[in-house]
Amino acid sequence: MEKMTSLFERITPEDRIYYTRIIFAFISAAIVLGLNLWGPLGLIGFVIGLVLIILSYFLAVYLLGVNPQEIGGHVKGLIKGLGTAVLLFLMIYLLGFNFIYAATALPP
Repeated sequence: MEKMTSLFERITPEDRIYYTRIIFAFISAAIVLGLNLWGPLGLIGFVIGLVLIILSYFLAVYLLGVNPQEIGGHVKGLIKGLGTAVLLFLMIYLLGFNFIYAATALPP
């Protein structure tokens, strides 16, 4: 008879980091758009979003129990899914910025 395993046990540590980053990309884009944290040229919002995505790695390590040695160290853990999360954040951030504030950029 096969032992029943939970979904959390079946997900590999690398995938836990990856999916945590994807979720944090959505959350950070929503925070930056919702709180109107743009700054000059939108750079403050972009930096806040990147910081939240980087913090998602530490959330995965400390709260989800991912052992960095299982995935090849902290460097590989920090890089895992970073490109996808940054591009997803940028897509949501730029589309939201353009749709929300397009009316204010048009001349009267």
